[in-house]
Amino acid sequence: MSQGWQKCDDPSCGYTTRQVPLTLQRGAPMCTSCFRAHLHPAYSDTALYTQLLYYSRLFDYEYALKNSKEEIKKLPLDKRTATPFYTAVHSTVSRVLNANGYSEVNLSKLFSAFFAVDK
Repeated sequence: MSQGWQKCDDPSCGYTTRQVPLTLQRGAPMCTSCFRAHLHPAYSDTALYTQLLYYSRLFDYEYALKNSKEEIKKLPLDKRTATPFYTAVHSTVSRVLNANGYSEVNLSKLFSAFFAVDK
């Protein structure tokens, strides 16, 4: 993750910082190095959400065991040590995913232009 890094969106500048400047232009912080472009988070919300989804699937032990081939299921495995670890990591990632509203769509707001509201 980026830990709050901001990056200039001008490719010729390439300035990165963790300090958000007070100079705003069109609602976005202005680059204090080139004064031509804006600063944006180096790690986007979409990339973070995609990474969390990947971790959720990666550590889903029950799903992996259910969908694995029969030869793999027959291999000796100490479930007592593996299962709690994967379950704990998967539950932590699932808790973070359930706490954010990134994947939720407000359908009434989305289709509000198609329906007349009588008051």
